[in-house]
Amino acid sequence: MPTTSPTVLVAHRDVSSASLPGAPVMSMLFFVLAFSLSHLSFAQNSQSDFNESVSIHAGMAKHGTGDLSGFLVNVEYQKRFKKKVFWYLAFGSTLHDGYFPLYYKELNGDPIDGSIRHTTGGVQLTGGVGLNFVKTRRHELGIQAGTLVRYQSSSYFDDLAIYHPIVTTFPYPAIVFRNRTPQRTLAVGGMGRLFYNFSLTNHFFIGLNAGLQGDTNGDVITQFLLTAGRKF
Repeated sequence: MPTTSPTVLVAHRDVSSASLPGAPVMSMLFFVLAFSLSHLSFAQNSQSDFNESVSIHAGMAKHGTGDLSGFLVNVEYQKRFKKKVFWYLAFGSTLHDGYFPLYYKELNGDPIDGSIRHTTGGVQLTGGVGLNFVKTRRHELGIQAGTLVRYQSSSYFDDLAIYHPIVTTFPYPAIVFRNRTPQRTLAVGGMGRLFYNFSLTNHFFIGLNAGLQGDTNGDVITQFLLTAGRKF
């Protein structure tokens, strides 16, 4: 339904005392603790012979201040050149969309969904270095940092004005767009990521990572991804 306000102007984008346990229980606890410590020590002193890996990352990604929801898919190659240091190269793609709601009625009373929809998509190449804080036979915890080149195309408007029939005397709302930024952009930027991987076998691993990236076009993407990969 049209609102009583004649005009809606939306400016959206900025280019923001217990008893001690008995002897049997104490013995069992000591055994479990000793076993755990020996297993951890063995794992930490055992280094994998695999220096390379290929992995795919996929999951949720938020564009901008979080008003655009979407996903990111990334394929990554890593090669270790020191005990806990590696370099990586990745190719990825993002897709985000959203809408501005607009509902009104036909002259005959039929409801119309006139919501304004928009989509933003991009592809990017990323490279940099990573560091493992923890690296055992089963577990890896570390960070990555690097630079990126990103191509993006977006139908997201910069400003939107809606004039309702009470002002225009038209039977439908009149919509005016204003774009201050180009539809297609090529930008450079940087990214940082925290990751955790768990080895299922000597070759295959799964993991989680969370990262943040930004570029010279002012686009900021927050990402929370699942990982699956193979070491060789």
